[in-house]
Amino acid sequence: MMARTMREAAGLAAAITAGAVLTAAGSRRRAKAPAGPDEVTLAEYKQIKGEQDSRIKTRDNLLYAVIVATGAVLAGSHSPREWLLVPVVAFILGWNYLVNDSMISFIGRYFREHPGLPGLRWEHDHHTDRRMAERKLIQLFADLITFPGTGSGFLVAFWLEPGPQPVLLLAASAAEAAAMLLLAWQFILYSAPFRRRR
Repeated sequence: MMARTMREAAGLAAAITAGAVLTAAGSRRRAKAPAGPDEVTLAEYKQIKGEQDSRIKTRDNLLYAVIVATGAVLAGSHSPREWLLVPVVAFILGWNYLVNDSMISFIGRYFREHPGLPGLRWEHDHHTDRRMAERKLIQLFADLITFPGTGSGFLVAFWLEPGPQPVLLLAASAAEAAAMLLLAWQFILYSAPFRRRR
């Protein structure tokens, strides 16, 4: 009985090995045809679209991160001095949001300016919406509130806190205020309604 089971196992192993050898030999014989221009264009589209999707996810998660960080500072702060953490976090996350958003827009513009396959017209067609400029202005307003607005709000709250503040913290808050202005200016420069066409 055991000898029969071993013979069956050996026969199965030999069949699997022979099949693998035949498959490998068959795949060596079939040379892949060179890719045509449509295949290359589609491969490029998939590659770049994958990067754009990844950047969209990162950008959207940065919105949640600034909300969570602000809530954590509010919940855990015992002193107005700790509020000065929020502008730093808002600047760092806001800058990363802006960089990802500008690359997402750049990728979309690349697809619109370099049309590939006739069926891949989404990037062009959805930009012909007449209310696009209005939506972009509302998005700019939301971005300004979320990043530089949040940081600036905590700075104002720090400055309005009664009692004297150390000179070093006042200097730090002034530097943070300049950073919030710079970030707001960059959001305005990079936003679609104000961006110059190249």
